[in-house]
Amino acid sequence: MKILVINAGSSSLKFQLIDMDDESVKAKGLVERIGIPGSRLVYQKAGGEKMPKAVDAKNHAEALKAVVAAVSDPVNGVIKSLKEIDAIGHRVRNREGAGEVDVARSLVEIVDRFVCGSHGTRREQRREMRARRHRHNADLVGAEAA
Repeated sequence: MKILVINAGSSSLKFQLIDMDDESVKAKGLVERIGIPGSRLVYQKAGGEKMPKAVDAKNHAEALKAVVAAVSDPVNGVIKSLKEIDAIGHRVRNREGAGEVDVARSLVEIVDRFVCGSHGTRREQRREMRARRHRHNADLVGAEAA
């Protein structure tokens, strides 16, 4: 099982792609300066060198697209397609302040689009996960309601 773990801040998105079969980190990196001129992706495969690359990340959706492109790149990627990612996890901090709720809500929407796509089975799984989340995670309920 492969899990893409993301941690988004107001202008950055850190990520790791973890293979839970052997609990190894297959790739990691970050997109920085999201929404600011000079955005860049720093990508690193396990055991490899850091590969910085200029990207046009006007928002977190575009940053996540850059991450997906990097991990699935035919030359430097670690997966062949997005279908190899079984889950996406994100830490949502329960903080007051401008932007926190918007970022969390945006990421929930992005995950729905990228993971579910047109795959009915994943869409159904996502709906079930969302139903469970609503019952148990008040901070995400608030993020989606905002």
